[in-house]
Amino acid sequence: MSKSCHVCGMFLDDNATFCTNCGSQMDAPAKSKGKPLAVLIAVLVVALVGILGFTIVFAIMGGNYVTAVNEANKLLAGDTKLLEDMVPEKAWATYEDEELYNLEEMLDEADGLYDDFVEDMEKTYGNDLTMKLVVSEVKKTSASKLKSMSSLLNEYCGISKDSVKESRTLTAHLSMSGDEDYGTEDLENLYAVKINNKWYLLFYQADEEPIFFATWLYEEL
Repeated sequence: MSKSCHVCGMFLDDNATFCTNCGSQMDAPAKSKGKPLAVLIAVLVVALVGILGFTIVFAIMGGNYVTAVNEANKLLAGDTKLLEDMVPEKAWATYEDEELYNLEEMLDEADGLYDDFVEDMEKTYGNDLTMKLVVSEVKKTSASKLKSMSSLLNEYCGISKDSVKESRTLTAHLSMSGDEDYGTEDLENLYAVKINNKWYLLFYQADEEPIFFATWLYEEL
């Protein structure tokens, strides 16, 4: 076996036309030199498709509770259009029927309220204010709390009980920082709740009306 594969180095029979290890053709080395690169490209393409496929499926299914936290932080950074997405459509309809919130009016006012709020906070924290929801601990919500939560969401928001899939109990705080000062505010009774295939943040306490983070922040503004 004096012959070796020009691609992988495997020792072969002198009359071998293909490598028994990597499959490279022995009688056409010029063409075979490109095979490792082609294989690598093919592997990368398959991997990329797999990653993109997972990302697409992940997005369609609503991701996990982290997506709700990320939305909250975008809202805190001034993306007030997310108000609509951070409350279930059924809840918006119920709020409007009961004359609690009008989504269109809220969206019209949100940018101005946000700017006024930031301007006021900068008096305390200085310029370049940043606000961020920071989650320090996550626990699976007990079955009894989830059941109570689904009942209250149905009672106050018109959301069907069977659409409330799962929940996480969050230990979190709101941090506010500027170029002069820094402060935090603990957020009690904050939960991430999966309703149908999307996660939402809401404040929930037994026997009290659940409040979605987006509407709570709007009122704070």
